Amino acid sequence: MATFERDHCVLNHVLFHIIIASTFFLSLKITASPTTEAQVLVKWKNSLVYTPFLNSWSLSNIHNLCSSWDAVVCDKTTNTTVSEIYLSGFDLSGTLHGLDFASLPNLTHLDLNHNSFIGSIPPQIGSLSKLIFLDFGSNNFSGTVPYEMGHLRELEYLSFYDNSFNGAISYQVISLPKVCYLDFGLNYFASPPHWSDYSCMPSLTHLDLSSNSFTPEFPSFIMKCHNLTFLDLSQNYFNGTIPESLYTNLAKLQYLNLSGCGMEGPLSSNISKLSNLKELGMGDNNFTGPIPMEIGFIAGLQILELHNISARGEIPSSLGQLMQLRFLDLGGNFLNSSIPLELGSCIHLTCLDLSGNNLSGPLPFSLSNLTKLSELVLSYNSISGQLSASLISNWTELISLQLQQNLLTGKVPPEIGLFKKIQYLLLYSNEFSGPIPKEIGSMREMISLDFSENNFSGTIPSTILNLTNIELIDLFMNEITGTIPREIGNLKSLFYFDVEKNNLEGELPNSIAQLTGLKYFSVFSNNLSGSIFSFSRLANLIFLDLSKNNLSGRIPIDCETFNTSSLKILNLSHNNLAGIIPQCLGTLPSLTVLDLHMNNLCGTLPRIFPKGNVLDTIKLNGNFLEGALPKSLAHCTKLQVLDVGENSIEDTFPSWLGLLQELQVLILRANKFYGTFSNSSNIRDAHAFPKLRVFDVSNNYFSGSLPISFLKNFQGMMNVNYTQTGLQYMSANSSGYRSYFASIVVNMKDQPVELVKILMTFTTIDLSNNLLEGEIPQIIGEIDSLKGLNLSHNRISGTIPQTLGNLRNLEWLDLSWNQIRGEIPLALTNLNFLSVLNVSQNQLEGAIPTGGQFNTFQNDSYGGNEMLCGFPLSKSCSGNEDNERTSSSLTFEDEETFGFGWKPVAVGYACGVVVGVLLGCYFFYTGNPQWLARFLGIRISNKSVRKKNKRKNRVHARS
Repeated sequence: MATFERDHCVLNHVLFHIIIASTFFLSLKITASPTTEAQVLVKWKNSLVYTPFLNSWSLSNIHNLCSSWDAVVCDKTTNTTVSEIYLSGFDLSGTLHGLDFASLPNLTHLDLNHNSFIGSIPPQIGSLSKLIFLDFGSNNFSGTVPYEMGHLRELEYLSFYDNSFNGAISYQVISLPKVCYLDFGLNYFASPPHWSDYSCMPSLTHLDLSSNSFTPEFPSFIMKCHNLTFLDLSQNYFNGTIPESLYTNLAKLQYLNLSGCGMEGPLSSNISKLSNLKELGMGDNNFTGPIPMEIGFIAGLQILELHNISARGEIPSSLGQLMQLRFLDLGGNFLNSSIPLELGSCIHLTCLDLSGNNLSGPLPFSLSNLTKLSELVLSYNSISGQLSASLISNWTELISLQLQQNLLTGKVPPEIGLFKKIQYLLLYSNEFSGPIPKEIGSMREMISLDFSENNFSGTIPSTILNLTNIELIDLFMNEITGTIPREIGNLKSLFYFDVEKNNLEGELPNSIAQLTGLKYFSVFSNNLSGSIFSFSRLANLIFLDLSKNNLSGRIPIDCETFNTSSLKILNLSHNNLAGIIPQCLGTLPSLTVLDLHMNNLCGTLPRIFPKGNVLDTIKLNGNFLEGALPKSLAHCTKLQVLDVGENSIEDTFPSWLGLLQELQVLILRANKFYGTFSNSSNIRDAHAFPKLRVFDVSNNYFSGSLPISFLKNFQGMMNVNYTQTGLQYMSANSSGYRSYFASIVVNMKDQPVELVKILMTFTTIDLSNNLLEGEIPQIIGEIDSLKGLNLSHNRISGTIPQTLGNLRNLEWLDLSWNQIRGEIPLALTNLNFLSVLNVSQNQLEGAIPTGGQFNTFQNDSYGGNEMLCGFPLSKSCSGNEDNERTSSSLTFEDEETFGFGWKPVAVGYACGVVVGVLLGCYFFYTGNPQWLARFLGIRISNKSVRKKNKRKNRVHARS
C-alpha cells in the first residue's frame, strides 16, 4: 500500500511538471509581441484598396502601437498587445483575407461596421478565441458564414447586419453559448432544413433576422429563447399564423416586429400576454378579422404599427388605455367606424395615422387633448364635418397635417396660423370653402401646401410670400380669383406651383423667371393674359402648362441661351400666341410633349428633330403653319401622337411616317396635302403604321383610290382586347407629376367634338372632304375594332360592301355626299353599337333595312337618295311585303357568314333603341351635343369652331 501511494505521488509530481511545461510552451506559442502585431496590421492595411484614415498605422511608428495608432486599443493590464480594434465608419474597402487573425490572439473587440469591405469571411477568424464583440454590419461581405465562427465561445455581440451573406445559417454559429446580441438582418440568408433542430443560445436577448429570404417555416427554435427582449423577423416570406407559443414563451419581449412576413389568420387575443411590450409592429400582413381589444391591455406599449393588415371592424376603444402610446399607425385597413373618443386619452401621442380606411363621422373633440401631436394623418377616409377653431388650437406642435381625400366642409379657421412648426399641410380633395386664411403666412417652416380640389374662393393671400421655405403650392381646381402675386419669384425654394382650373386674371409675373429651382408650373384653364415670362434659363423645369388662357405675344425662347434641357412637357395650347415656333424646341433632349395647338403661330414646323429624341406627342393643330412636313420627324421613333391638322401645310402624303412603329394618332386634317396615297418611301407594307388607331386626313386634296396598302396593315385597329385595355387613356407620365393627356377633335355629323382624353380602345378613320374615287375596299371589313368611319364628301362609287357588317364595334358611319349606288346591305343591321349613320346624297336604291339600330335612324340619314324607300322615309316600297327588306329576311347562311344570330340582334335592338334614340335622335334634332359631352366626358370645342370659321376660305366645296 505504501509503495502504491509513493508511486502515485511520483506520478502526480511528474504530471504536474508536464502540465506546467505544456502551459509554458503554449503561452510561448500564442503570445505575440507588439512588433509582430504591428507588422500584421500594416500588412493588412497595405492589402486594402482604400485606407484614407489609417495614416498612423506605419512601421516607422511601430513602437507607439498602443499609444498613437488610431482605432487600436491594447490590453489594459500589459499595455503590450492589441485587444480592441475600432474601425467603424473609416471608409475602408478591400477584404479580410490579408489579415492574419492567428497573430492577434488577445483580440476581444473587432468593429468593422459601416465600411465597404467585400468578399467572404476567412475561416481563420475562428482562432480569435478571446473575441467578445464582432461587428461586420453595413458592408458588402458576401458568401456563407464559416462554421469556424462557432469556435468563438466567448462571443457576446455578433452583427452581420446589411451585407450580402447568403446560404443557411450554420448550427455552430447560432448556438454560441454566451451571445446575447445577434443580428443577421438585411442579408440573403435562407432557411436551414429544420429550424426545430436548432437550440437557442441561453443568453440571447436580441435577435434580428429581418429582411432576408427565410421561407416558409416560422423559426420554431425562437420559442426556446425565453430571455429574448428584442425580436425582429420582419420582411421575410413566412406564411401561416403566428404560433400561440410565441405569446406564452416570450413573455420578456419588449420589441416585436413581424411586419411584412406574409402572416395570415386572426390576431390572437393572447397578444396581451406580452405584457412587457413597448414596441409592436405587425404591418403589411394578411390578417383577418378585427383588431383584438386585448392590445389595449399592454399598458407600457409606446409604438403600435398595424398598417395594411386587412383589419376590419371598429377601432378598439381600449386603445385609449395606452397612456404611454406615442406612435399609432392603423392606416390602410378596412376599419369602418368613427374615430373613438377614447383616443383623446392617449395624451403622449406624437403620431396618429388612421389613413386609408372607411372611417366616417366628424373629428371627435377629444382629439384636441393631443397637444404633443407632430403628425396627424387621417387622409383617404369619409370623415365629415368642419375643422373647428377649438379642435385645432392645441395642435401647436404639428409638423404634418394630412386630411386629404375626405368630406370635410366649411371654412378653414384662422387659428390654423398657430401651427408655427407645420411643414406639410395637405387638405386637398375635400369640400372646404371660403377664402384661404391669410394666417398661413405665419407658417414660416412650411414646405408643402396643397389645397387643391376644394371650393376655396377669394384671392391668393399676399402673406403666402412669407413662406420662404415653401417648395410646393397646389391650388388646382378651386374658385380662386384675382392675380398671382407679383413677388412670387422671391420664393426661392419653390419647385412646384399649380393653380389649374381657377378664375385667375391679370398677367403672369415676370419674377417667375427667377425661380431657378422650378420644376412644375401650371396655370392651365384660367383667364390670364399678357405675355409669357421668359423660361429659357429655368434649367430644372420639367413640366410647363400655360394652356387655355388668353396669353399673347411670341414664345419667349432665345435658342442661343436656351438652357431648359430637362423640360419634358411643354403645353402652351389654346392661347393667342403668334410668331414662329422656335426651331430649338425640336432639339430638346428630354422633351416628350410639344403641344402648341390652337394658337396663331405661323411659319414652318421646326426643321430639325435629331436622332435619339424622346418625343411621344406633337400637337400643332389649329395654327397657320406652312411648308412641308420635315423629314426629320422620322427620327421621332417614340412618337405616338402627331396632330398638325387645321394649318396650311402643303405636301404629299408622308408615307415615310409609317417607319414610326409607335405612332397611334396621325391627324393631317384641313391642310393642303395632295396627291395619292402611294408608298413613295418603299416601306414594306407589313411594317407601316402597325399601331395606328386614329387616322384623320380629311379636308385635304388627296386623290386616287382609298389607301388599301396602308389600311390592311392597321393592326392597332384590329382585334383590340377591350377587357384587358379597360378604361385606360393615352397619357405622357414622364413628368413625374400630374399626367398629360393628349386630346383630339373628331367630326361627328359635321360637329367638332373634342375628346379630352383618348381611350386606348378608341379607333377612327376619317378620309372625308377629299377627291378620292373608286370603290370602298372590302379590306375595311377586317378593321374589326373600328369605332368611327367617315368617307363622306368624296367621289367614291360602287356599292357598300357587305364586309362592313363585320365592324361590330362601329359607332358612327358617314358615307354621305358620294356616288355610291346599289342597296344598303342587310349586314349593317348587325352593327349593334351604331348610333350615327349618314348615307345621304348618294345614288342608293331599294328598301332601307329595318331592325336593330336601323329603327333609330331618322330621315336625314338617307336624304338625297331618290330611289330609297321604306322607314323612316315617307316613301313606301310599293306596299308589297315581299319587296320589303328587313333583318328577318337573313337566312341561316347569312347569319353564319356574319357570325350573328337572332339572339344578339335582339339584344342589339334593345341597346339600339336606348343608345340610338339618345345619341341619334336627340343629337341630330337638337344640333346641340352638350348633353352628350357631359355624358361621355367629352366637350364641344367652341374654340375649334372659331378656328374652323376663320378658315372657311380653305374648305373645299364638294359636289
